[in-house]
Formats: sequence, C-alpha cells, structure tokens
Amino acid sequence: MRRAVAILGANGQIGTVLCREWLRSSVIRPVAIVRNRLAEAVLRVRLGGDLEIRRGSVAETKDTLRLLEGCESVVNCSYASSGGFRGSRLANEASISAVLGTQSVRRLVQLSSVAVYGASQDGSSTFERPRPTNSYGREKLAHEKFSISAAKTDSGRLTIVRVGHVYGAEQVMSRFILESISDRRFRLPDLEGEGSNCVSLRAMVSGLQRAVIEEASSGIFNLVDNPNRGWRDIFAWHADSVGLPIPDRLTREQTRAAASAALVPAGDDVSDVVRATINAVRPAGLGRLAAAPPVRSRVDGLFASGPAFLESAMRKIHVTGSVSAQLSCIEPAFASLPYWIFLNAAPGPNIAGDEHSSDEGASQFLHAWWRRVSAPRWHD
Repeated sequence: MRRAVAILGANGQIGTVLCREWLRSSVIRPVAIVRNRLAEAVLRVRLGGDLEIRRGSVAETKDTLRLLEGCESVVNCSYASSGGFRGSRLANEASISAVLGTQSVRRLVQLSSVAVYGASQDGSSTFERPRPTNSYGREKLAHEKFSISAAKTDSGRLTIVRVGHVYGAEQVMSRFILESISDRRFRLPDLEGEGSNCVSLRAMVSGLQRAVIEEASSGIFNLVDNPNRGWRDIFAWHADSVGLPIPDRLTREQTRAAASAALVPAGDDVSDVVRATINAVRPAGLGRLAAAPPVRSRVDGLFASGPAFLESAMRKIHVTGSVSAQLSCIEPAFASLPYWIFLNAAPGPNIAGDEHSSDEGASQFLHAWWRRVSAPRWHD
C-alpha cells in the first residue's frame, strides 16, 4: 500500500518535482498542499487530475487536521518570504509548529539548504556548527533550530535535509549553467578535486524518499550528489545534453583572482549593494522583469518621489553596464563568477544514494526543456 505523504509548498520548484515523480512511485502517494486557488490550478494543469490537492494553510488551526488527514509523513518545501523578515519567519515557524503538533504525523522532513555553511574559507563553518554568510542561509539555519526545539524530546519524528544546488530541467541552477555555457566570455574556474554541492533531480527525489521511508533517517543530513561531483563534471553533463561545447578553463592565477573578487565584497555603499543584487539575479531574467510595464511604472514612481541618490546610483549602474556590454562586443572579458561556485564541499553525512544523475532520460528532458525556453520569440 502506498504511503500518503503531504508536501507543503507543492507548487514550488522542489515540491512540483516531488509530486510529479511520486505520482509514479509504488511506495509513496503524494498529497499536495497549496495555499490558494491559483497555485492549485497551475499544479493541476502541470500534473493532471491524478494528483490529490488540498488547499489551505497548515498554520491555521481550523485547517491543520483536514490538510494532514491520513498523512503520516510531511515534507516541508514551503518557504514564506513575502511578509518581511519577522513576519516571514513567524509564518515559517507556525507551519513547523502545526505539523509537529499534529500527533498523527510521525515524520517531518524539513528542507534546509547547504547555504547554512556560508562562504567561509577558513574551515570555521562545520557540519555541527555551520556559519551562514547571507540572509537566506541564516533563515534556513533558524528554521533548523526552531524545528529541533519544536520536536522537543521526540527527535525521531524530525529529519532535516540540507539540499544542495538542484539541477535538471526547469531548475534555476541549470538555466544559469546553460546560459553561462552559451556566453562566450564564460570560463570555468580551475577547481579540480572540489565538490560542487549540486544534486540532480533524480538523486534529490530518491534522497527525500529515503528520508520519508527509512526509520533510521532522523537527524540532519546533506543532500548532494554521491559522490559530490565537481563543477566541470556538472557543466560537461549539461553541455553534452544540449549539444554545446564545454567552456574553457581559467588559469590557476585567474581562478584565484576570480575567487577573491567573488568572495570579498568590493564595497557596501548603495551602488555596490544594488550592483551585487543585479549580478546575482541577472540569470533569472531581471531585464525582462524591469521592462514589464507594471514594474517600470512603480520604479518610475519611486524615483520621482524618493531620494535623489537612489536614482543617481541606478543610473550610474545602468550606464556602466551598458558601456561594459558594448565594450565586451569588441574585446570580450571573462564573465564574473558567483561566490558559491568557489565554496568547499558540504561537510557531514549525505542522505543521497549513489544514483547516476547523468542518465539518458534526464539528459533528454533537459534538452527538450532548453530548446523550448531558449528558442527566439517574436512579439508584435
């Protein structure tokens, strides 16, 4: 008999993958938990009528038992972030408390992130005492501590999984990798022997299934490819899947310089912060977002009524970026690299099995997805 598993945040990137894959599982029956009608409609269109979807918030007392009825296990993929720092943290904690406060739930699999290890290069961040260096990592670590406290003495009901960079079709990491491969300025760092902390869709699904099914899986675990594959292997798999050449490498000296630039901020004034933010989210389509009429209207209104230094900083960044783009067409420079590409392999136990992440099916799925999203689109 298939075990019913509730998936909180089922319409997110990881939640959608779990629902899709576990619909075909012989041991797990996914029960998708979403907050609103729009999320339900989108999930229904994407995954069809066989998926059981329940709408509501487990943090609401009137909904908790109804949403979790018949589910002995819960995978919490949700991450509230729209209510400000304090409001979002309280919302996330409320969901965790509600699940652990439901006696019929025998196992909560709480998704954390390898971001809790931060960007420390001196070995001070360990598995037992991680030291996050950004707000996302700090929030994820706060959720871990709250979950442990909420579980109290019944720690066997709790599994915390620090998920690595998920790659595969429809994943942000794979979009970044493929866009980087397509950029003639991009060069891979020379990081032989270092792990990437990446996890394929297949390894992620099987690792989380292990966290749900196996009784000995309580505690804290990483979830990265086993073995932890280097960045060159990850890029090579993507390149082979879509028929693109593997990028050239930086020299060791260039790699050290790129790592210093990525791991050490150049400054902390307004323009530095905004520039770093733009560089970090550019692969996700910031240009398209900024060009959208509703966003442009809001931004123009903010500049008109806000402090003058904000508009000045943004204009300076825009001009600098435009000039750099034009110059790069004449004499291409190396593309900047994100800080996390230089991080050490995540320490500690890994819940992933030794599944081959580069199977033919995953490659074909990635190729079909990339052809669809990278094809030119013409607008009137």
